[in-house]
Amino acid sequence: MGNLSVLNVWRQRRTGFVHVGTIDRIEATFTYCPDYLDDPHAFQLSFSLPLREESFSETAFRPYFEGLLPEGLPRKAKAARLGIRESDYLSMLGLSGFECIGDVAVGPANESPNETRPKLEGIDLQDLINRLLRERPIEEIGDEIRLSLAGTQDKIGLYHDDTQDLDHGWFMPVGGASSTHILKAESLNGLSCLEALCMSAAEACGIHCAPTGMPHQTDALICSKRYDRFDAGEGKVTRLHQEDFCQALGILSSEKYLQLEPSTLSAMGTFIRDNLTQPLDALSQLMRLACFNYAIGNCDNHLKNFSLLYSENGAAITLAPAYDLVSTTFFPRFSTRMGIHLGRTGDIGDVESADIVSAGQQLGIGKQTVQRIAGDLASSLLPAIEKAASDLEKHHPAAASIAWELEEEAAPRIDVLARC
Repeated sequence: MGNLSVLNVWRQRRTGFVHVGTIDRIEATFTYCPDYLDDPHAFQLSFSLPLREESFSETAFRPYFEGLLPEGLPRKAKAARLGIRESDYLSMLGLSGFECIGDVAVGPANESPNETRPKLEGIDLQDLINRLLRERPIEEIGDEIRLSLAGTQDKIGLYHDDTQDLDHGWFMPVGGASSTHILKAESLNGLSCLEALCMSAAEACGIHCAPTGMPHQTDALICSKRYDRFDAGEGKVTRLHQEDFCQALGILSSEKYLQLEPSTLSAMGTFIRDNLTQPLDALSQLMRLACFNYAIGNCDNHLKNFSLLYSENGAAITLAPAYDLVSTTFFPRFSTRMGIHLGRTGDIGDVESADIVSAGQQLGIGKQTVQRIAGDLASSLLPAIEKAASDLEKHHPAAASIAWELEEEAAPRIDVLARC
């Protein structure tokens, strides 16, 4: 184990990793490296951590860095595997942060991702499935992995050879090698198939989504292609920077359901208009996504499920493709309180057409545009679900019945959208 009293923060470029800054755990500060500040191509890690010479206190830097880590049971499992306290987020990040969401790497001061030996180790998908059947955490697939993925679901980042289908061509990234896909293990029976249906339907409804599918060998796994990775040629993977809205706004992951003032949608709309490269497109996309989440019954639409994606040089910042879209009202045990309220309404069962229009106004979108977006969703969602089920049921027979239940669940909310 390296010296964890000082952690170095790196960012990947095509020529290798550059030193961005340092977390001093004794002083409880994060400071950008002077050489990085002098670099004309430098840009901030987060809107909550703008480029400056002065150090940031832990109160300021914690939302971004802790936001790189998993939450809930996956975090507990990671802490147990590393032999550290669950609350010790900096040690956890220092020991597992060479491959994070985005282009950032974090590690002990005496280690550099430029000095590691990245490699890809072949992995058998059926072996992974067998481990899950034995209720082993998905992360235990390899002891050398140094990867940190945010979220509450059991997931792992793997490299996939896209010349092969989703049942083959999987590799474990070791030594800081880059993953290209995220595999998630379902925690409820039918959840993977339900999410695959929702993601496919969202794409058909005009929402830019992370490409998502299911291997044919199992109903217990779903995989998404990482939008913060792209093939740079010759087998090399380039990482793109990203941050979620909790990180950008300086909000701890534990407060991801916080309702902002004057409303969460108002705050997001203002942020988008002030900071994104094509704000009008982003606002329209966010409104369409809000209508879709409402229609399918996705109440887990919190601030960490919306992200910003930076171009390779940081010159352009856009709304990232949608991810983790799934109907939570499909399962009666889950709360019907929405992660982001619509208008002034928090419970999904109380939403009326006026709330949809009000949500658009909070984003700064006119009534006629909201009506057009809501109307498009109302007319296209059911055919999109049916098409997604037809594509899936050849290898996943339960898709048809799950889709039927999803359509029944969504029908009353589709009527609300149609009346906007």
